[in-house]
Amino acid sequence: MLKSVSFIFFFFTFFSSDLLLAQDKAGFADDLYKQQDYFRAISVWKEMKYFESTPERKSQIDLWIAESYLKSSKPVQATYHISEILNREGTTADTKLTAYFLLARSYQDQSNFIMARTAIEESREIEITETGFLLNASFLAEEGRYEEAKEELSKLRSSSGDSLILRISAQLFDLVSELLQIEPKSEVTAGLFSAFIPGSGQAYTGHWIDGLNAFGMTALFGFGTWAVWKAEKTNHEGYPLTATFSAATGLFYYANILGAVKTTRFANKRLEEKKLVPLRKLVSGAVVLPAL
Repeated sequence: MLKSVSFIFFFFTFFSSDLLLAQDKAGFADDLYKQQDYFRAISVWKEMKYFESTPERKSQIDLWIAESYLKSSKPVQATYHISEILNREGTTADTKLTAYFLLARSYQDQSNFIMARTAIEESREIEITETGFLLNASFLAEEGRYEEAKEELSKLRSSSGDSLILRISAQLFDLVSELLQIEPKSEVTAGLFSAFIPGSGQAYTGHWIDGLNAFGMTALFGFGTWAVWKAEKTNHEGYPLTATFSAATGLFYYANILGAVKTTRFANKRLEEKKLVPLRKLVSGAVVLPAL
């Protein structure tokens, strides 16, 4: 009798301590995640996953590992863990649905919007959700298809209620509306400005230092060409240096025009990126992971 009681006590103590240890590790990993120490959190979760026997529990841990990789700007590694979830038998539909959302975000981070939308379409085979519409709208916005993004978000705005997704979609709708109001600088106009006055195309986009550099270098070589031509004309020794300086001046003149076009493209992209950064932050908060 005493042996039986001792065995039961040992059994209970062993498995209770094991469960407590797992909970402690989960809490420790969660604290690391909140402190943005993602790689240490990933290490703890991987250790937990190794000793875990339940497929659903393993998949939930993989969700947090994938999310941490996304937070660390490593979408390829995130994709690997998401694929494990989707191919693991015994994973619930809800967990797979969340995995598809993270997969879509990982492709978004890789600027592969076709695959991102494909992931959303596959998620709809499980369930059509507000999160799916929200993510799809963000992909359209990143591609510059703002009207289509607003149309997708309008489907959510017509819904009733006060859920997290609806609040995020309202903020996202406002951001997309702001993106629509951005008036990009014209690359053709910038190129023409620099063709008439070197450096003025760069100044047109607000890059005054680049404009001064372009004007200075073109003017310097232009003046050098004139000075060499005048000297060679006086000496009647042909114009070899004039030809050399003329070629260099022409090269700087062409580079000045090309630079104006590229600077305009960069300025437009940077202006758009300022609006897309808060958009990505909003979308990242739309996917809610299960507690471990």
